[in-house]
Amino acid sequence: MKNKNAKTSLLRVIIIYLIIIGILFIIFLFAINNLYKSKDVKQQVIEKQLALLIDSALPNTELIVNKQNRYGFINNLTITDEMIFSHVDGNRYSAGYPYFSECSVSVLEEENEYIIEIK
Repeated sequence: MKNKNAKTSLLRVIIIYLIIIGILFIIFLFAINNLYKSKDVKQQVIEKQLALLIDSALPNTELIVNKQNRYGFINNLTITDEMIFSHVDGNRYSAGYPYFSECSVSVLEEENEYIIEIK
C-alpha cells in the first residue's frame, strides 16, 4: 500500500510541475507576440521596406504609400540626409533607416497617401 501512495504522490507532483511549465510557456508566448506587434517594430519594418524599394528603384519612379496600411497609420514620413523616417500610430520617435540610392529622393504628402519621388 505504501508503494502505491508514493507513486500517486509522485504523479501528482509531476502533473503540478507540468501545469506550471505550461503556464510559464503560455506567458512567454504572449510576451513574444506582443513584442513583435509593437509600434516600434511596425515602424522599423516600414522604414526598411521603403529603403529597399528606394535603393532598387530606377530614376523617374514614384512610390505610393498609403497612410493606412497593415502596419498601422503612418502619421509622418520624411526623408533627410539619405535616411527615411516614419512615424506609425502616433509614435513620435524614429531612428530612421538609411538608403543608398544615388538619385534625388523627395516625399509629397497627399490626403490619404505619401508619394516618394525618385529622380
